Amino acid sequence: MNIFKIANSYLVLKGKSVLPSEKERALKLTFEGYEAVNGATYQSFDAEQSFVLGAELPLSEYKYAPKEYRNELKDKKTQQEAINKNPGYTFIYADFTVNDKDVPEGFKNIGGKIHNECIVYKMKYDESSQSFILTDEQGRPCSRYKNHAESDKDSIKMYLNMYAFEKKDYLRLQAIHKALNNKRITRAALAPRDRALITAYEETVKRVQKEQKQKKFTFRHEMTHIRNRICNNSFNLALNRGKLSPENRFRLAQYDEKSAHLAENLEAVRQYLNNGNLNDFSVFPEKSQWLVDKLQSVPVHKRKLLLSNKQMLVEGTFAYWDKVHSKSYLFQFENIVRKWAKKSPVSFMGNDDKEYLKRRARMLTFKMLNPLTMKEEQIDFSAFIQKDIPITPQVQKQVINPAEEIIQKRKDKLNKYGITKKMVHYVQQCHWRNNLTPFHNGGNDGR
Repeated sequence: MNIFKIANSYLVLKGKSVLPSEKERALKLTFEGYEAVNGATYQSFDAEQSFVLGAELPLSEYKYAPKEYRNELKDKKTQQEAINKNPGYTFIYADFTVNDKDVPEGFKNIGGKIHNECIVYKMKYDESSQSFILTDEQGRPCSRYKNHAESDKDSIKMYLNMYAFEKKDYLRLQAIHKALNNKRITRAALAPRDRALITAYEETVKRVQKEQKQKKFTFRHEMTHIRNRICNNSFNLALNRGKLSPENRFRLAQYDEKSAHLAENLEAVRQYLNNGNLNDFSVFPEKSQWLVDKLQSVPVHKRKLLLSNKQMLVEGTFAYWDKVHSKSYLFQFENIVRKWAKKSPVSFMGNDDKEYLKRRARMLTFKMLNPLTMKEEQIDFSAFIQKDIPITPQVQKQVINPAEEIIQKRKDKLNKYGITKKMVHYVQQCHWRNNLTPFHNGGNDGR
């Protein structure tokens, strides 16, 4: 079997050479799949064999594109735009910005983008319920957007809830507060609309304070997901990488989520220690309540020692995730493993625990503020895992078995078209030398 190199892949020749009339055109060809060759009516190449062989090439999810990096959270431009679109209102919202210096270099190198989407809720009095309700920018009743943020392979979108009171209502609020503070009137004596207005304002302030505290943790959570993906991409492109099984790919998907929660807890611990008041737990997000409970259960002088227990941090974080989130993520993990089975080179699939443990360790490696020395340390928290994620009968049936069927069909197709291990190894070596730069092959880990 003869192989011909094109712009981004390798094609299998039907004979020993390319027709002169096709050679120049083929050199510029970008191979996206079967149709790229067959649809272009090349006589020199076997489209089916080329497609099957091409699926064995390690492909990067990322390019080196620092000039494309964009950060919409470094200023308040999007908030001001929302305010300008709604004159006549006073806004209350979380004040959250991200400086460029606080964004990981790995994220900048892939041309990552941080978006800030403002969701405006106008506070409108409802006569029937004698309360203020949420409405959208057009004044239609609506419910609050639940997500704090979302991310994909190279971008983070942060959602900012902005609560808008009509300026006349805001002026009325100030007058009511002044009257209450001066004890010229009691809350019970307020008119129903005034009572509803001050209640709505107080509830909004509490919610905004809660949202503001959560935002920095949410951002850390989403950035951890992207870091993990960049690292996984580097592992995928390593020249002498090991193999992964569907079971371990499933476990890595779950550790991606657990590591993001661990990152939040470590950030909360850092803030708690830096605040200096070991009786002040206000910095901890809701999902860290289990940790607050542990801290409150020991004397103050033992709290730093407790936080230096890395196994406790790992087990507590993972137990919380198992209790609150495990069931809702199974469908997502099923899709991740199925996509992996369809897209990753079959030659990179198998049982190699060293490869799996290496990836798991990278996902769970973080900088931690040492509570006893107050110095930052790089810690591999995977070293404190006592028991790995089990493969339950449900996971075996819903996730592992379908992935194994996909893999077997791909192996059968390689055999059907005469694609040997030697051919696969040859094109992978060529591709690694000709197409992958140090940036792709381990030169960028998302930090």
